[in-house]
Amino acid sequence: MKAEPKIQAISLMGLVGIAALSLALAAVTWSQAESDPVSKGSQVYQGKKCALCHSIQGKGGKAGGDLSHVGTKRDAQWLETFMKDPKAVKPEAKMPAFKGNDDELKALVAYMMSLK
Repeated sequence: MKAEPKIQAISLMGLVGIAALSLALAAVTWSQAESDPVSKGSQVYQGKKCALCHSIQGKGGKAGGDLSHVGTKRDAQWLETFMKDPKAVKPEAKMPAFKGNDDELKALVAYMMSLK
């Protein structure tokens, strides 16, 4: 019976260690995304739910079109202008204007430009 508390203590220490490691990995991932605009742009793409309408490499919606190679088809200025006000560039566009700050928009454009 005396072994039981020792086993519980070891298990608790293991869980605390796993939690600490998970937090450290999350911090490294976030730090990398903050310093890498393409990674941050990927997070913006996911966070803004762009994949509901757009697809990349066969994953995502079809209503907004495939973005798998958008970096070879458009330049950064065009993408930024279009995302800010799609109807100003293409009056028939159904895409809503980007809702986010300038840093998020720049990161999203960097991500789009990486898709080649």
